[in-house]
Amino acid sequence: MEQITNPVAFNCEKRAFPLKLEKITHETRSRDGQSVEILTGKAMALDEFTTIIDRWGDEFQEKFTKNCMDETLADGHKIMALYNHSWLALMGSTADNLTLALKDDGLYFEFIPKNFEFDRRIIEFIKSGTIDGCSIGFRALEWYWEEKDGTFFRIITKIELYEITFTPIPAYSQTSVEVEVRKADVAAPPPQSSGESDIEERSRILAEVDKLLETLG
Repeated sequence: MEQITNPVAFNCEKRAFPLKLEKITHETRSRDGQSVEILTGKAMALDEFTTIIDRWGDEFQEKFTKNCMDETLADGHKIMALYNHSWLALMGSTADNLTLALKDDGLYFEFIPKNFEFDRRIIEFIKSGTIDGCSIGFRALEWYWEEKDGTFFRIITKIELYEITFTPIPAYSQTSVEVEVRKADVAAPPPQSSGESDIEERSRILAEVDKLLETLG
């Protein structure tokens, strides 16, 4: 397998995965003796290839290695919990109500919702399956390329993690991991069989969720 180097660093990138809630539990926190709702689940997959399509229509395989986040999780910087990658929809951070932990197969989270009206709506949508995606915002710091039989593989070995996001936008599954289309680097997939384009469908989904939020408000 031939190894190919790429010296050009990407800026902020995003990847989306199916939101896998392990459980919704109530636990008693010793700090105040109150029972609080805790959401735990898997935010992203590690050591698993998925297909990325760049803006020229070329495909390559990409995966995050198991130790790619060791340093970014250990350095103490705040990692945010957002809704749909919006910094105006901040729901928490690792300094408050978000805990992140690495396991062999991925990045797991424990999230304690606030009692704010907006946060409760989002959590109810997550529990009902209306919001069924989890995404990350990151910057790739170290990676390398390999090529085998005309297929290119990007192996990301070190990232800086900025945020995890709960999102209603359906990602397009290429393998067992779903992929968020990057604004600058990835082209949209072909239109779906319904005739609705990727952009149209994503806009429609977001509009439906916003309408639900307005109705509940």
